[in-house]
Amino acid sequence: MNSHVIAAFAFLALGAAFVLPELGCGCDESLCLDTTIIEVQADEWPDGQYVFTASAEGRTRTCTLELPVASGSTECWSADELEVAPGAAGVPLRVRFLGVVESVHFTLEKDGAVVLDTDLEPEKGEKWYPNGRFCGSCQSTQAAVSVSF
Repeated sequence: MNSHVIAAFAFLALGAAFVLPELGCGCDESLCLDTTIIEVQADEWPDGQYVFTASAEGRTRTCTLELPVASGSTECWSADELEVAPGAAGVPLRVRFLGVVESVHFTLEKDGAVVLDTDLEPEKGEKWYPNGRFCGSCQSTQAAVSVSF
């Protein structure tokens, strides 16, 4: 390759770096969702009403889930950003809420009785780059806890 061809490619790449974001092809964080995930392990998940509450950094999020889950419904998604995906026997129940946090206070109630009330320090997971490394990273934190019924 001669120097003119290399210069032309460099010019096109530089132009793309400035033009593509203007066309909506740049960094928009649309694929980036920083979350905290709490896995709740139980030998069984008896039928009943479960209330999950996660408090972190001045935000408290609550979600209620009835088991068995109604046909076609696999999770609870509250307007205040807390999602609960029910597990089966021996399969962790996953509680997810928006934002990466250093610590979280987590409670679980079953049929009105508190069965878990604990403080957790989620571990940071690996960063990922859904829009490319030049657009910044996404990250999540995760903690695990066990409960018996």
